[in-house]
Amino acid sequence: MTMPEGVIIAVKKGYTGSIRGDDGNEYRFNRKRIIQGNFDQIQMGRRVEFEPDGEWASQIRLLDEVQDLSQQTTGSPLTSAKRRKQRTTKRRSRDHTSISPFGGYRFLNPYNFVRLLGKPRPENHVLGNCPPPPHDRYVGLTGRITCQVSAVTPLFISDSHAIWEDANGHKTYRFFQLDGQPALPASSLRGMVRSVFETVTNACFVAFSHTPLSYRLSSRQAPWLVPTRVERDGDNWYLQLLIGTSALQIKSPPNDFQYAAWSASYWPLKPSKTLRGIGPKGRKLSQKQLSRIQKFIARTNNRVHNPDGITHGEKCYALLEPFQHPHPRIKFWNVLEVRRNRSELPQPQGSQRIEEGWLCITNQNIEPKHSERFFFRSRENSSGPERIALPKSVREAYEILIEDYQDR
Repeated sequence: MTMPEGVIIAVKKGYTGSIRGDDGNEYRFNRKRIIQGNFDQIQMGRRVEFEPDGEWASQIRLLDEVQDLSQQTTGSPLTSAKRRKQRTTKRRSRDHTSISPFGGYRFLNPYNFVRLLGKPRPENHVLGNCPPPPHDRYVGLTGRITCQVSAVTPLFISDSHAIWEDANGHKTYRFFQLDGQPALPASSLRGMVRSVFETVTNACFVAFSHTPLSYRLSSRQAPWLVPTRVERDGDNWYLQLLIGTSALQIKSPPNDFQYAAWSASYWPLKPSKTLRGIGPKGRKLSQKQLSRIQKFIARTNNRVHNPDGITHGEKCYALLEPFQHPHPRIKFWNVLEVRRNRSELPQPQGSQRIEEGWLCITNQNIEPKHSERFFFRSRENSSGPERIALPKSVREAYEILIEDYQDR
């Protein structure tokens, strides 16, 4: 996995600046977008890896190399022909180095994000290439590794015994036990120590697969997602775009209401500051902010009326009302009631409306969660296509992703 590279060419007060990418373009950045490296390493000439995001650079990694910018010419601007020639030359250079494990190309280990060394491993060295050692004797480096493990994040290792299964076939596992006490199995510890050993010795890779690796979007990109429903018509597959009442936006959040309606379903196991009536960064709330928060708390406490017992994925009708979240940039349609038959819903009052869609229930799978979602597309919403073809390659990649989720 490769990322574009560039060099920091301007820094302002150690917080913001500019990066000139190797593609010839300039990108703005601030230090909130740095995911690897210390802030005191932000300096002109510092080489970086990054992901272009419009005019911004995101997911920035500060590299060890520092260029001397004073040696670079700063004469007259390049003509467009020269720029094209430069870009072509750089592209050819990158294509050449991408087939080599060394040089300008940098490989990023997808498992632990530790780069390979910048030069080949030596032959016949104690930490270099050598025949595999036999298992019937000690050779080379031997000894004992004493380590201490701290669970600094939630940890669960399932036990193969005492598995409980409910009527729906859902299985519940207990934590691994040894003589009745929670314990870490030796195989798990051995795996962790092995990973560290393989990293520091630059060991060979042992597991290869053609299956694509899944990745998680950054929280900043999550609002860009457009909800869709996968539909099949014979041998053809389609995506039905469910964008509510808002105009379709590409690589940006909707400008008006959020695409999906919110369906109040739970009081959070761990309420957010908003639901605890606390202002951002502990600041005192204005009367307007306090009023919005109180209204949002009341809305979250008022569960959606679902007398028909509509379940996950069912097509239904919902009575909706516009709602302003305490955050000034968040507006959404709030679900008041859902029914299988439209005629059984109350008549809309004022700015309320009735829409046909699908109720999505994934349960309270994270502690701050308070609402499920109702996906729909208003009849009068003509923004963008209503559905798009789903290519076979994309569908297969999606099926692999779902299988990966299920295996976890």
